[in-house]
Amino acid sequence: MSSTANTYDPNEAYRKTQSQIYRLQETILDSSKEAKKKYPKDIDNKPESSNTGLLEVNSFPVLQDNDKRYKSKPRVVQWLTYYEGPSESTGKSLPFPYDVVQRTQPFLPPFLPALPATFINKIISIRVPCEEIDKLLQNKSSRLENLELWGSDIYTDDSDPLLMLLHMGVFHGDPKNVKRTPANLKAPDFVVGSFEESKNKKYDVITDLLMLDTLESYHGCNRYGVTSRDWAEKTPHDGLSCGVYKLEFRVRDETIDSERWYK
Repeated sequence: MSSTANTYDPNEAYRKTQSQIYRLQETILDSSKEAKKKYPKDIDNKPESSNTGLLEVNSFPVLQDNDKRYKSKPRVVQWLTYYEGPSESTGKSLPFPYDVVQRTQPFLPPFLPALPATFINKIISIRVPCEEIDKLLQNKSSRLENLELWGSDIYTDDSDPLLMLLHMGVFHGDPKNVKRTPANLKAPDFVVGSFEESKNKKYDVITDLLMLDTLESYHGCNRYGVTSRDWAEKTPHDGLSCGVYKLEFRVRDETIDSERWYK
């Protein structure tokens, strides 16, 4: 396959992403709707100061409880490709919970659809193209403008996956002693490859998200210039939680189709 066949086309990327989402929704419809069991109320992951100068979160109790309840090792059950979506402005205020800062940017549905409890302790693998990352780093992301990010390290499932990576410093070089995969109980910095070695090439970031049960509340914090939001409203979050389990920087091989290659 020639390299011209792999030219990044936003419209084609959006079409493929929607097709993947539709297939995932069909999987959801076929899943059994088992009752959800929230984590005990005494389990909290509120950010605290650390000697690194960044606010850190102790997610160990949440992950340990998940590990005890679900004995099997998490496995990938779905592959998706990230695309932000159309960016035309509506000029209207956003609905709850996006209305906290009264943005007038376009309302885009969350990247992940609502998932049932059968997805807990499962992994959704997301290929994030560098074109989407470049748009984010150039402050051209509507999801960044809308600040679609709730929590710290463990986020609501309607948080934007790319903003999660930004909030954890994934695009700030290759820092030491930083937990970039905080949802991995045994390997909190499970990163394959290097951003510094990839950023001047065409690359993708393969992001494995571990789906977790709902928390009683989610606490935001400021990291790397991004302040995630709290979700401690009277209206509790009605979806699942998620966190980054593994990251891989992959320089593209333009001679093959990236959709087949990354799985």
